[in-house]
Amino acid sequence: INLINITTVQIKQIATIDGSLRYFSWLPNGKELLYVKERIGDLYHEPFDNEWVQSINVQDGTIKTLTTFNGLQQRLQPSASPDGKSIALMYDADVQFFDCMTSLGIIPANHVDSKVARITHEMKLFAPRWSNDAKHIFVQRDYGAYSQIFLLNIKTGKLSQITHAPLNIENYALSPNGEKLVWVGSNAHGAQFLQVAQSDGSRVEDLLVVSGAPDDMTLSEVREI
Repeated sequence: INLINITTVQIKQIATIDGSLRYFSWLPNGKELLYVKERIGDLYHEPFDNEWVQSINVQDGTIKTLTTFNGLQQRLQPSASPDGKSIALMYDADVQFFDCMTSLGIIPANHVDSKVARITHEMKLFAPRWSNDAKHIFVQRDYGAYSQIFLLNIKTGKLSQITHAPLNIENYALSPNGEKLVWVGSNAHGAQFLQVAQSDGSRVEDLLVVSGAPDDMTLSEVREI
């Protein structure tokens, strides 16, 4: 793991890790990095695959293992809460060796070897983003060809739908102040659009629309084969 000083462009190595690294992000304290360490057994002549959610102090290189998975969890996507107290992640609570149906779980950010607290059941959720109050988490929920943004209350487990796009939400982001959502979506005609709204899904506005066909082509109301 290397740090680059953006002012001096100097590079400093802070750690050497015996595995592949994914999902880097800063913890809110600005002193630690959050990441996933992965070891695929075949590549290391080991019988099993393993993944660890870890943090590293960039000043002294101290590494903490926050939780461990005995298998490949393909979409862990760990995300630290704004208050720095909790980590949200996506995992399969029933099948450790491979994620077939992801659930959202939470672990403490400052404890080692924690057990994941499961928040959701039997929902295909992806891309967790914390709300600024650290009491809710935005997620994408997948319904096969359809994907929408929902808001999850982490205390009650209540899930509320935020977007009602015609087909699929491909990506989204929350504004730094937590008041607005922006997302990329598509419709049945193949058009893509960039939209922005309040964080509760109200007052939707088009920022950009890209047609799925040339101007001199007309698509039918139903996608035809």
